[in-house]
Amino acid sequence: EFGYYQGYSYTVKKDNTIRVYGYKGDVEGNELVIPSKMWGKTVTEIYLSYALDKKIKRIVFPDTVTDISITEPNVEYVSIPNSVKRISKLIINAKNIELPDSINEIGDSAFGGYEVLESIKLPKGVKEIGNFTFYECKNLKSVNLENVKSIGHSAFIRCKNLKEITISSDCSTIGPYAF
Repeated sequence: EFGYYQGYSYTVKKDNTIRVYGYKGDVEGNELVIPSKMWGKTVTEIYLSYALDKKIKRIVFPDTVTDISITEPNVEYVSIPNSVKRISKLIINAKNIELPDSINEIGDSAFGGYEVLESIKLPKGVKEIGNFTFYECKNLKSVNLENVKSIGHSAFIRCKNLKEITISSDCSTIGPYAF
């Protein structure tokens, strides 16, 4: 089921929750606050890819969201609640990202091509860095992988400014061309 709610484009998932994938309404200032419910159904996923007005610089997610996938290069700040368990994609215009400890999964290519990213704080629950996760993060300078047990294929390839990497002695798998 596909629909609109106060400027939001959404689909209803099989579990009767909402995936938001666009917004074409007005905002006051530069902040978009996404509601936790639409038509009585809970918003659990946000999938935005070049779907927002360029004046939106900040996004606040409801504490019902569990999965985020965003490619919005004009957004400078996102408020990620502790309900989020997975980052499928996160590319915004921020140099530093701190992910909440609730996140335990980061998708393949999640930060791939995120050129302005300089530093990221990974939560302790993230045990695997998938394939191409930080591919072409050209300004990433350092990364702490002290809790990571597996690093996928080409995970950090073309990160030309990556100078400092901390890897746990418990890391049992480092894929081909990881660095």
